[in-house]
Amino acid sequence: MACPSHTSPVFSTATRRRVVDWAVKELMKLSPDGIVVMGQSGIILGALLSDRLNIPLVVVRKQGEPTQAGGQVEQEVNWVSEGEPITRWVFVDDCIHSGMTIERASEKAHEHNAVATKYPIHILLYRDMRPSYTYRFPASVEVTVSGNFFSIEEL
Repeated sequence: MACPSHTSPVFSTATRRRVVDWAVKELMKLSPDGIVVMGQSGIILGALLSDRLNIPLVVVRKQGEPTQAGGQVEQEVNWVSEGEPITRWVFVDDCIHSGMTIERASEKAHEHNAVATKYPIHILLYRDMRPSYTYRFPASVEVTVSGNFFSIEEL
């Protein structure tokens, strides 16, 4: 299975630093002008990467996800940086299991004009055991994926 765990590495300080350092190096090779993440767990890494690379962050919220106020998500897309839609964007997540998360994030970010193109230039995964492969969207668009498997460092 390519997705053995969820987001536990981002909650370990030492591992989170390793993930961010690796992701920054990977993203600097691509020169993206924005990052798209999904859900509350994506905000942790997305905000750190956006800050380190000085590029906009788009957060696509999961329907039904609880809000801090105890309600339900109403706004599906939070575009942290205002301005023109992002053209060269990267999707960052823990892993791809069924593909529904990346496809929904791409669709919603494009639908809300946060990104100019429906598909990312790259997908970056921090809990995937495959170092590199191609993901095919239903529209037969292929996007390269870079993966790395970060386990939780013991304290």
